[in-house]
Amino acid sequence: MKKNRIAIFKYSCCAGCQFQLFFFQEHVLETLAAVDIVYCKMGASGGVKEGPFEVALIEGAITESWQIDELKRVREVSHFLIPIGSCAVNGGIPAIKDIYPEMEVEKRVYQDLSVIHSVKAHPIDDYVRVDGYV
Repeated sequence: MKKNRIAIFKYSCCAGCQFQLFFFQEHVLETLAAVDIVYCKMGASGGVKEGPFEVALIEGAITESWQIDELKRVREVSHFLIPIGSCAVNGGIPAIKDIYPEMEVEKRVYQDLSVIHSVKAHPIDDYVRVDGYV
């Protein structure tokens, strides 16, 4: 039986939701045995970032311009795209910065602003169609 290809992408977040997914792994071994996690940045080897994917799980808010482009590419090659956690679903903790002018926040955090291409924190469904939420 062919296993479904699953990819787990991480954007701006603390990675707590992804950590919990692996922490509870012992409780969902039957489910994990039925899928093939082909990409997971937090995984031992990372994996293959190119699709197609049966399911793409997305953790984190979108806060950098490159993330928008990658997210759109992931949507194109994924049958199901599902945001996981509050950062991906509604902007979460990264959205706290949105009440301040972007440049003011960047100056407080980064020394070299020439490498920063941030945008206000947005949930995943502001950019692509999603197929559910966790």
